[in-house]
Amino acid sequence: MGSFDNTASGVVMAVWNITGGVNTVVPIASSGCYAIGDTNKWGWSAGHIPFSGYHKQHYLWEMTTDTGEEDYGEFHMGHSHSNLQSGFLV
Repeated sequence: MGSFDNTASGVVMAVWNITGGVNTVVPIASSGCYAIGDTNKWGWSAGHIPFSGYHKQHYLWEMTTDTGEEDYGEFHMGHSHSNLQSGFLV
């Protein structure tokens, strides 16, 4: 979730896979974000990231508004081999 100081009418997402020190742009199915009410917070679905197998991956994300504001962070996503439970951490 991105949080911004100013009201925006559109926000886009960019994602990089930084697992193991590699810095690779992730081709995502949709970069459009959705407004969460009138809170100046925006969301995006990690379901737009292509499946990368069962190994945990480390990602960096950046949201940019149509007014030029940016918010960024990182998360891990993957599965455990032993029980195939997915994990998501921001």
